[in-house]
Amino acid sequence: PVFYQTMGFLIGVGAIFGIALVFGGVQTWKISEQRRRIREYQELAVEELEEAQGIQMGLMPQADPDLPGFDITGTCVTASEVGGDFFDYIPLGQQELGIAVADVSGKQMQGAMNAVMTNGIMQLAARELETDGPSEIMAKVNGILTQRMKNDTNVTMVFGVLNTDEKTFTFCNAGHHAHPVLCRDGQVESLTNTGFPLGMKENVVYPTRRLHLQSGDVVILMSDGIIETLDEEEIMYAETDKMETLLKTVKADTPAIQIQDQLVEDAIQHGADETLRDDDITVVVIKMN
Repeated sequence: PVFYQTMGFLIGVGAIFGIALVFGGVQTWKISEQRRRIREYQELAVEELEEAQGIQMGLMPQADPDLPGFDITGTCVTASEVGGDFFDYIPLGQQELGIAVADVSGKQMQGAMNAVMTNGIMQLAARELETDGPSEIMAKVNGILTQRMKNDTNVTMVFGVLNTDEKTFTFCNAGHHAHPVLCRDGQVESLTNTGFPLGMKENVVYPTRRLHLQSGDVVILMSDGIIETLDEEEIMYAETDKMETLLKTVKADTPAIQIQDQLVEDAIQHGADETLRDDDITVVVIKMN
C-alpha cells in the first residue's frame, strides 16, 4: 500500500491530532484561568476603591459651620483613583474655628489610611493646643507624623483659625502649593505663605499670616486637584486666567456654596476627560457677610 495508507502512518497522524487537541485544551484552560484571575483582581480592586472612598468621605464634615456673620462651605470631589484629600472644621472655643485642607500622599487604601491618621492627629493637636496659634498646632502635627509616616509619604496642608469676634483668619501653609485665595472688591490675590510639608522633617517652624477680614471678603482654600487640572493640550487650570476671571465676578451677595460649585465646575470643564482625572478636587469657601 501507499505510505500514507499504512496503519503506522494513520496511527501517527491520529497521535499528532490527539496531542494537538490535548495541548489546545490545556492552552484554552490556561487562558480561561487567566481571565478568571483578572476578573477577580478587578473585582477586588473595585471593592478596595469603594472601601477607600467610603473611608475618605467619612472624614468630611457632615454639615457646614453655622457662625454669625460668616457663610462657610466645603466639598471634596473624589477622583477616579482615591487620593488623600480631606478638609475639616475644628471648633476651638466659642469664637474660633479651625479649618484644614490637606492632601495626603498615597492612592486608594494607603492614601485613605494616611488621611485618617493625619485627620485624627490634627483633631487631637488642635484641641490640646486650642489656646495657641496655627503655627504651634501645625508643628505638633508635624512632629507626630514625622515619627509615624513612611519616608516616602508626606502631607501638604493649609490650616487656619477663623476668629469671628476679631474678624481675622490666621493660617499656616505646610508645603501646599495650591495657595489660598482672597477675593476683595473685585480683585483676586494669591495668599502665598509656605512651609515644609508635614511628616518629613522634625522641628519645623511654620510662619503664620493673618488676614483682617472685611464685609464681602471671600477666602478660598483648595487642593492642587483644582489648579493642576489639565486640558487636552496639557495646560494646567492655574496657567490660564479662568479662575481669576470667574472669581472677579463674585458679588457681595453671592452665596459661598455658589462660589464653590462654580469653581469646581469650571476646573472640571477645563479638564480633557473627567474619567481620567486622577486627583481629588477639594474646596472650602469662607465668606464674611
